[in-house]
Amino acid sequence: MTSIITVQSTDLITNSRADLNTNFAALNSGKIETSVLDTDTALTANSDLKVATQKAVKAYIDALGGLTNLVPTGSILSYSGSSAPANFLLCDGSAVSRSANATLFALIGTTYGVGNGSTTFNLPDGRGRHFVGASTGTKVATFASRAGNVLTVTGLTNAANNEFQTGQAVTYNTSGSVITGLTNATVYYVVRVSNTTFSLATSLANAQNGTLITLTSDGTGVQTFTLTLTARTTGDTGGEENHAMSSTELLSHTHTFGNPAGTGNPGGSAASQGGNVGLTGGNAAMNIMSPFFVGNWIIKT
Repeated sequence: MTSIITVQSTDLITNSRADLNTNFAALNSGKIETSVLDTDTALTANSDLKVATQKAVKAYIDALGGLTNLVPTGSILSYSGSSAPANFLLCDGSAVSRSANATLFALIGTTYGVGNGSTTFNLPDGRGRHFVGASTGTKVATFASRAGNVLTVTGLTNAANNEFQTGQAVTYNTSGSVITGLTNATVYYVVRVSNTTFSLATSLANAQNGTLITLTSDGTGVQTFTLTLTARTTGDTGGEENHAMSSTELLSHTHTFGNPAGTGNPGGSAASQGGNVGLTGGNAAMNIMSPFFVGNWIIKT
């Protein structure tokens, strides 16, 4: 701070005035008047008229549980470190103390396991798993127009990987008259044409084989096709990293054979001709993992 200059009785008025101005500036440099400081830790009173002190702000945040409360207890975050930071635990299925993690236990209880008894509970186990939302999700497509057996809808993402793919089951509903060929409140199977257009089949097999329902009118009212996702409950686990197909998962089909060269035998099945079919395939499970990189899930305590 600038030194205060003493004004002498013998000083000229001009010099005295300059010294007083200098002193005034020195006294007020970097200062805030006490009258504009707000020490109210509720940070509400006179909020537009005063400046909260550092102490008041700290007291206010501490009363809310500190800065860690910016992330609610029970929040699960992706994390690149190998060990959890302060106020977090790894989602590794571990049994942890109920008393030492009382706030988290009050929130999730034994949803992910009871631990080793009444003194512990299990954390979520996110190792090798991704996060799926609980409850039952839906996707609704709304009828816009028809061209033959092909329906154009709104409500779908205009992307190749949207939810409506061949074989998906959807429930048809209308507030008015039906599209001729369909029945209200009935499940049909999508035969995808484009991102926002599709036809319908009466069964999964028909959808896979392209056997379409014949549609001959547009119907009336609001008409929707609802895809309902599998219901999930908090704490559920499921899915697989690779899948071994079974014969029941193959598209139903037949193999026909022509006349063996130069024999004149009629065509038919391999069995009817006394022949056999060579086997192929390696009986290996297919990898169904999408591209990924690995880190950790952590949960706020």
